[in-house]
Amino acid sequence: MITRNRNNRHSSMRELFSLCLLLSASAALAASPAPAGFGKLPLSFEPNRGQADPRVQFVSRGPGYTLYLAPGEALLNGGADVLDMRLLGANPSAAVRGLEPQPGVVNYLVGNDPEKWHSGIPTFAKVNYSAIYPGIDLVFYGNQRQLEYDFVVAPGADPSRIAWNIAGADLKLDSEGNLLLQAASFRKPFVYQMVDGRKVEIAARYAIAGHRVRFALGKFDRALPLIIDPILSWATYLGGAVNQSSATGGYSIIGGLTSSYPVGVNNPTQGIAVDSQGYIYVTGSTNSTNFPLQNPYMSSAYGPTQNAGNNAAFVTKFNPQGTGLVYSTYLAGTTYASAAGTAIAVDSGGSAYVAGYTNDGTFPVTPGAYQTICGAYFNGTERANVE
Repeated sequence: MITRNRNNRHSSMRELFSLCLLLSASAALAASPAPAGFGKLPLSFEPNRGQADPRVQFVSRGPGYTLYLAPGEALLNGGADVLDMRLLGANPSAAVRGLEPQPGVVNYLVGNDPEKWHSGIPTFAKVNYSAIYPGIDLVFYGNQRQLEYDFVVAPGADPSRIAWNIAGADLKLDSEGNLLLQAASFRKPFVYQMVDGRKVEIAARYAIAGHRVRFALGKFDRALPLIIDPILSWATYLGGAVNQSSATGGYSIIGGLTSSYPVGVNNPTQGIAVDSQGYIYVTGSTNSTNFPLQNPYMSSAYGPTQNAGNNAAFVTKFNPQGTGLVYSTYLAGTTYASAAGTAIAVDSGGSAYVAGYTNDGTFPVTPGAYQTICGAYFNGTERANVE
């Protein structure tokens, strides 16, 4: 199933954690609404006590994403997308420690072999890498919707040494200087020094070359500490809670998984796309009858309401800030069959191209389409077995 939507134009750790925003980190898209105040809760960082690959030093888990921190590398695994950020020329032996201990602990009791269980793992609100560059510390922190990291530059240290290589994303700058990635964006860096107890902002921007990102700074006092503070700017929730069987059992999935070589291994599809203006496009499947709609091509009457127990495809477009929907619609038939969007791309004019699958003989088809009858209901000469 391929459809086009013209509405409203406008050696890496990646190999270990294949597989998203929703972000998401903060960049992850989750399928159910969050409890009140959830977005204000601090991120919780766990030291690796055997629950992750040995190269990982700290792990942070959120709704729909996992953040792995290793020497000189941060990997954000959001399900359908992986954001891999590696510091260039960084100190691989930088001392790392958790800051601001949290009251909870984490236990991993997986399988029936107690030797492989991990319990009593402490949690922290921040992780500090000391001397990641000469005279420069790196601190990770944030809340469940925003990931922040500060480079703390000591007096006399050289901030021009800082450089990220960001794999798995095309890097672009918007008109406001924000760094646009495939599934999220970093706000224009906020850089400041404390002078007589007040923050004095320093002119700053991103300088990108291919997949490399540096910070271009204006004049500052080299006799004072300098703070560079980028923010992974937004994450949001997309989905409904209600389906035919339950008031809380609705779920939504971004993109899909495909089985290919090696046999039995699921590979993610690209369920998120970003256009040149920073608008975000998402496709997937949902069984929710109250999935959020905006300027819909198909209302809830054509979604899982009629497809009881089955899924409808959806296509959603967010504004660049992630604060509102430009359009959001179901794509489904009216029988007890299913449909799903598994991949999406967008052209320079803002038209979205969606690929997926359906076994519904009543799926909407436009005149002149290459194939007007669903293969699952086609006996070679005519439509068949349509309820």
